[in-house]
Amino acid sequence: MLELVLVKAASNSLYLKVINEGDTRDYAGTTQSIEIWYNFMDVQSFNITFTLDGGDAVSNVFILDDLDSSTDYNLELYLEGGDLEYESDGFVTKASSYVDLTPLDLATTRYNDGFTFKFVGCQDATSYEAKVTLNGVTTTATSTYPTIRIVGLEPCQQYTVHVRAKNSSKTGSWVFGYPCTVAPPKPIIDSYDVSDREITVVWSLEKEVSKTINVYFRLVNTDTDDIEEEDCIETADSSGTYTFSAVEAGEYRVYMWTGYQASSTVELLCLKGSSEYKASRTLDVTNERPEDWSWTGNGLSATAAKTKAAYTAVTELTSTHNFSYKVWNDMVTKVGEFLEYKEYYSAKIGTNNFGYTTSTKCSTILAKAKMTASSRNMTATRFNALNCCICKMKSTGISKVAKGNIVRGSYFITLMAKLNAIT
Repeated sequence: MLELVLVKAASNSLYLKVINEGDTRDYAGTTQSIEIWYNFMDVQSFNITFTLDGGDAVSNVFILDDLDSSTDYNLELYLEGGDLEYESDGFVTKASSYVDLTPLDLATTRYNDGFTFKFVGCQDATSYEAKVTLNGVTTTATSTYPTIRIVGLEPCQQYTVHVRAKNSSKTGSWVFGYPCTVAPPKPIIDSYDVSDREITVVWSLEKEVSKTINVYFRLVNTDTDDIEEEDCIETADSSGTYTFSAVEAGEYRVYMWTGYQASSTVELLCLKGSSEYKASRTLDVTNERPEDWSWTGNGLSATAAKTKAAYTAVTELTSTHNFSYKVWNDMVTKVGEFLEYKEYYSAKIGTNNFGYTTSTKCSTILAKAKMTASSRNMTATRFNALNCCICKMKSTGISKVAKGNIVRGSYFITLMAKLNAIT
């Protein structure tokens, strides 16, 4: 139902507001014409056209000017539009008899340590007071303006908010009584480490928190402003580490912010989009060349003895049983390291002589070369996959091997020699 509310009264004016109370009628999106009728003796009115939006309160304040402060006025609201009609019961007031000590339209800005409340002030108020309550503990603050900041609150906690107005002779009633949740604490990037194309961020929170929050991480290339990686972790910890992997060479900026899911539809954020934007650090990543392949051991899955035995098998033509599948898989791993170093690992293979489509990623082809404990045969597919990936970086001079063809022992020596020649 629509209701006519007296906002405040001056010596010769009445400030009125129309609100939609109870949502018993659907006025949403409807343009309505209203008449506000006043005066006991002579019926007078003025017309206003406005639009109700989604059942929300109408924000327009209507002013009746040039009134007699000693006269009682009877105020009624009459609505007509479409098939909607409504007439209020009205109320009686004088232009000078109303003491305005009721703040209106509370707006709240949430911080990680409290709130700032802004509201429509009262004509007769000389000061304002706000209080927030959590588990019976109340924190208050006062101001001579209709803006009040309360600090020292716990992040992610829901407080009950009240505001009231005062003057020298009277204190208004507490109004609003809204629940309001403090934003999550600020994240701090304490330090970072860059090694082997990984960025490990050591982070902490400005204040400890007893709730599970979201901690966001973003890696941005400073040259292109592209977001290279973004992730979110849920945690109840107040510190930790996060690692960005497979980072290409370049200059980057790491950003952090926090969020708290105050409800199923509302997430409160700290830092994201604020003037200071996010906690951040700038750093350089350079790709170090991997160590060469060694036939005397590489510190990977195969022992040094197995690696040496494999070399003997392909150079002195001893039993192929001496060429462990683990040595082959170490070769595959080493090729992957060089692909990452050359920034080809996630790239498309492009034009090749091995039958792969140009859009196939190098990482996809390299995966075809891997053996397992239960499938360790040297197939043409596996050999060609490894050879193709090396040829992306440096030509080996070895053509595609057809199914049933002989894979010569010297091929393995050549492949690793060409790999080691990559700069």
